[in-house]
Amino acid sequence: MTRGQSMRRARTAAGFTDPAEFARLMNVELAALLAWEADIEGPTDDHLHRFAQLAGIEPSDLMPGEAPQRA
Repeated sequence: MTRGQSMRRARTAAGFTDPAEFARLMNVELAALLAWEADIEGPTDDHLHRFAQLAGIEPSDLMPGEAPQRA
């Protein structure tokens, strides 16, 4: 599983089915969030930590090949 796939799975598992709402909470453009989830771009470390915090997981759960685990 790629990091982007892990991010999308973690976001939706946390109940954020609307990516625009999640992007707003992250204070990033929707295009940036969608690029991360499509593995087109990678998030900064700060964004990765904020993403994990909002999704209720550990940042390490978003490493490629890892399945997100609820914190």
